[in-house]
Amino acid sequence: EKFRWFISSEGFLVIGGRDATSNEIVIKKYTMPYDLVFHTDMTGSPFFVVKSEGKVIGDKITSLV
Repeated sequence: EKFRWFISSEGFLVIGGRDATSNEIVIKKYTMPYDLVFHTDMTGSPFFVVKSEGKVIGDKITSLV
């Protein structure tokens, strides 16, 4: 598969890159204004996007930050 992905316990789709190219695609093509983006300062770490689809993202996910 092109990306890493899973469905969170609250039902949100979470998409992450596998390499620099897929990270860029995730951020530029699939991130919308109300989505949450996670990334670390470590070189080579993937970006992960929590797709909100207009719903409020709860404390279970936001407490990860």
